[in-house]
Amino acid sequence: MTTPKRHHFIPKGILKGFTFDSKNKKIKAFDKLENKFFPPNIINAACVSRLYDFQDIKKSLEYEFFGKIDGRGIDVIDKIRQSPGSYKMTPGEYESVVEYVASQICRTPTVLERSKRLNETLEGQFGKDYSIVKDNAQDDFLNSVLHDTEKYCEILKKKKFRVYEERGNGEFIIGDSPVISVHDGNVVEQFKSYMFPVNNYDSFALPISPKLLLVFYEENAFDNSFRIASLNNTFQFFRAYRFVYGRCEKNLGRERKSYFETAFDYVSSIRPEFVEREKIERGQPIYLDQERILFSDELVEKIKSI
Repeated sequence: MTTPKRHHFIPKGILKGFTFDSKNKKIKAFDKLENKFFPPNIINAACVSRLYDFQDIKKSLEYEFFGKIDGRGIDVIDKIRQSPGSYKMTPGEYESVVEYVASQICRTPTVLERSKRLNETLEGQFGKDYSIVKDNAQDDFLNSVLHDTEKYCEILKKKKFRVYEERGNGEFIIGDSPVISVHDGNVVEQFKSYMFPVNNYDSFALPISPKLLLVFYEENAFDNSFRIASLNNTFQFFRAYRFVYGRCEKNLGRERKSYFETAFDYVSSIRPEFVEREKIERGQPIYLDQERILFSDELVEKIKSI
């Protein structure tokens, strides 16, 4: 079987839950970098050419790994969407959902880019001998997907699970880094995952439709699903590498406005001179790039001397 060039890092079966047309093919999208809305077909959304192809060997995770995981997991998620309050999963179906969510944490371009940036920092500040790349960045990423998916499966299986249903007028959106992690009551920022890619956070959540959120949370912890649900849209925007998706452009527009205002407040708090110099006003479009770790000169010298 020929492996397709277009590899979806959010499966079409998940995006289908956010479509707005009768054929379940069109979705509303916002491009943070270009600051524009557009309505792509889900075939062309949340995908990258050859993202899951190894470079040094003739192997791809697209069919051999994700084809099976996505198929099993999304079959169950479709049943949950149809009967969110009453559907009872079998143990095997629950494992399929766990495996899919675990893989979704690890498989996005954000994870690959984060690894590349960390390696660039290490090589740039410490030298080539400190590179974390074993084979090449692409193959290392794919090997980590295999390893980390297994580890996250172990973590998620030990947590409680619920389907949170939004019964009001609000709607969930989904970004291109869609699994939200919460620890000690706070959404985990991306940079905290640089050095330790697998983390046993208190809660993990993934929106599967404008009204439904899958939530895994600690056995002995308070079920903070309501808080996670209230924060989902804000952090889908913040954590997204570039694209955010939803059923309603008006809803995306409200979140876009909130994102720009919060981004301004964030930049003002850490770089007030930049805001003043560039004459940026609150609410103007601001694109926050991914975090990049830099080590102080003093720390670099200490590590090199070891």
